[in-house]
Amino acid sequence: TPIAGQILQGMPFQPDNVIQRGEPPCTGKYPQREDAPRLVWYSMLFGGYDLDQVEAALFETAHVVHRFVIVEADCTLQGKPKRRMLPAELEEGGRLSMYRDKVVVHAFKMPDPLLCRTEDGGWQCEAMQRNAAVTAAVDAGMQTKDMLILADADEVVSTRAIDFLAYCDTGKVPIILALTT
Repeated sequence: TPIAGQILQGMPFQPDNVIQRGEPPCTGKYPQREDAPRLVWYSMLFGGYDLDQVEAALFETAHVVHRFVIVEADCTLQGKPKRRMLPAELEEGGRLSMYRDKVVVHAFKMPDPLLCRTEDGGWQCEAMQRNAAVTAAVDAGMQTKDMLILADADEVVSTRAIDFLAYCDTGKVPIILALTT
């Protein structure tokens, strides 16, 4: 089932057309927001095996993202138990400690890990975690005028795309960022 929304094709890096932070990338169809910039929240699921990707996303985007919401479940998307490791990585001396003031960790308890082992259960378990990310962002102070990015840890959104979301009026429909290589 297709998701209703606008698809924004990738914004490739162009050295001769790099915008500076605070310089709105808005043009034509997407004018600058009257209340620009809005706060951008960045959410991802953390499976425990993807610490390198989480670190890369934080490193690349922390200067343009208001807060990160990272959901870490007590089991894998295949329903296998796992220990939570993200809080330790955010503590003093941890690999991600420099980002701890920008990161909200939501410890997600999977209601029925056996569901994840069924044919479509993995997708249902992922959807539950993404819904938990939205709730965690709202609980952490996200406002209706803010923007929430729901991404996988290995899908690092460019700072140009984040600036676009912060400064440009995209309407009220969901925005789908198309991945580019």
